[in-house]
Amino acid sequence: MDLAKIVRKDDDGLEAWVEFIRGFRVRLKFISRAAFLSLTAKHRKISWNQQTRSREEDVDTDGVNTEFIQKYVLDWEGLTPAILLDMMPVADPSALDEIEVIDFTTNNAKLLMSECADFERFVTESAMDVSNFQSIHKEELAGNSKSTPSGS
Repeated sequence: MDLAKIVRKDDDGLEAWVEFIRGFRVRLKFISRAAFLSLTAKHRKISWNQQTRSREEDVDTDGVNTEFIQKYVLDWEGLTPAILLDMMPVADPSALDEIEVIDFTTNNAKLLMSECADFERFVTESAMDVSNFQSIHKEELAGNSKSTPSGS
């Protein structure tokens, strides 16, 4: 059997809610390791260092994060000011007094990923961890088997 014919593609839309901190969860789309490596390679720049007389590789992390968020971070819920204060320093905590929850936007997600290493690591690792999507995939398979004739 050729695995290439049966392996699910990243654009098949396998999604799941994954909890980051109690009460704060993120909706992610699955990304394979190969797709993630391709994404980072697309944002890799090679330059020449005159002093060392060698090539240097540099990854544009902002570019990687922006594209990753646009394709694989779909939503979040439960991000409160109290949770935010545990994740990163805030210039004026009193500005958060009137806010109950912080809405998901691409800009908010980009800022959180660039300022909070734990969140960036969690999101990228969780989106590549197939176990986060297993129950959804099993439900899809069960749904498909129910729709096929049983032969009895």
